[in-house]
Amino acid sequence: MDILEKLAVGQAWEFAMGSKERLERNNNNDFREQIAETARSCGFKDIWLFVFKDDKDMVSRLNEVM
Repeated sequence: MDILEKLAVGQAWEFAMGSKERLERNNNNDFREQIAETARSCGFKDIWLFVFKDDKDMVSRLNEVM
């Protein structure tokens, strides 16, 4: 894995973790859709699925868009 890919993986992890934290404060369908769209744009599906593994709805949404 080269340095650019490592940076991209780290960024995906930070986006996913930040999204999960914000979802806890703003749990609504619009925000869930936005997270799925962000994940699709960001890539690294495995990271997003791991971060949201305990949220069946988010796992379903992520699997639909990615």
